[in-house]
Amino acid sequence: MAEDGDGDLAGALAWYGRYLDDASGGAFRDEALGRKMAATLRLHGQGRARPLAEEYLRRFPGGSYATPARAILAAPK
Repeated sequence: MAEDGDGDLAGALAWYGRYLDDASGGAFRDEALGRKMAATLRLHGQGRARPLAEEYLRRFPGGSYATPARAILAAPK
């Protein structure tokens, strides 16, 4: 909600991280990691988003954020 409601990407990153840390088997891990990756890309750039893209594809190769993750990894460093 922080990201969508008021554009607070830093706040959203904190909440995504908290969810991922606290809900090891949570139903929304795919979505949280994908949104964390996308917010990191927007806020900090490709270099910081790259490890998240790698993790996303390792965990959710067919997930809804797989295409953006592949695009991050395919872009020149």
